[in-house]
Amino acid sequence: MTTQRPSRPSIGFVALLFVAMASFLVFVPILGNSPFELHLQNFGHIPLFGCISLGFLSVFRKAWSFDIRVQYLLAFSAAALAGLAVEIIQVPLPRDAGFDDLLRNFAGAACFLGFRFSFEKGVDLFENTKFARRVIRWTPVFVVLVLALPTLRSGFFSLILLEKFPVITDFESAASRSLPDPNQNLIRFEPPPRHWLSNKSEHVLSVSFDRRNEYPGFEISLPIGKWSEHQRLCVEIYSSLDSAVSIIIKVADAHHSGDYRDRYTSSFRVKPGANSIVIPLEEIANAPVSRKLDLSLVRWIEIFSKTI
Repeated sequence: MTTQRPSRPSIGFVALLFVAMASFLVFVPILGNSPFELHLQNFGHIPLFGCISLGFLSVFRKAWSFDIRVQYLLAFSAAALAGLAVEIIQVPLPRDAGFDDLLRNFAGAACFLGFRFSFEKGVDLFENTKFARRVIRWTPVFVVLVLALPTLRSGFFSLILLEKFPVITDFESAASRSLPDPNQNLIRFEPPPRHWLSNKSEHVLSVSFDRRNEYPGFEISLPIGKWSEHQRLCVEIYSSLDSAVSIIIKVADAHHSGDYRDRYTSSFRVKPGANSIVIPLEEIANAPVSRKLDLSLVRWIEIFSKTI
């Protein structure tokens, strides 16, 4: 075995690769928070770190004459350390760093390197049987496809929901039932109450608010739909309680800063029985203090309950 010092261009390429990767993850704006966009962001770690690992492999193969398996191990180790560093960098920033993302970084590097390794010639493992080569080649493909299923499912659901727009959700299909985030509250999909005569749906969303929270509620993350082409937001609610409650509705767009003054927030009195809440979209658009809410990029609705 012979070794040689890595050339300066090789070291520079590795450094540039890491800086570009970190800059992309830290400075490129995050997509919205619809189910499809969240799944797409999560899945993006796999091809990103897969390509990064192949870049490290290319550099190491030019820099050192190690055994080919050692080169692949070094490439994976470098990509894994880079993935760990990037997640640590994102912790103090308003980004979605987490252990799940770290595992996706590792999975992307392992799958891409494994697939590339299956095409190597002169490897003892492949000399006696083609079965080992096929297993190493197609296992990463299968793993990536399995990891892509949530993204593909959410994308399919988004197409269905956009087709039904301006109906945001009626809770009749699996696509519309994927939207509510219960936020620790109990939600069920069931037939409408028999006294709700105006509701002809087969299913409604039933929410049991967790009163241990100060503002118990749920969120509906939305696929992109152009609210600007319509005039009002309509919400149909049936309360089975014996007394009135206050329902707080929040609406935010893709440019929401996180400040409560940068979104629409309003309270509505909900009496026992059927209630129809109608909100002019012009009122929603004019709600932020320093700008207009972008009705072409509305991203989520939150509904909270507060006892009167």
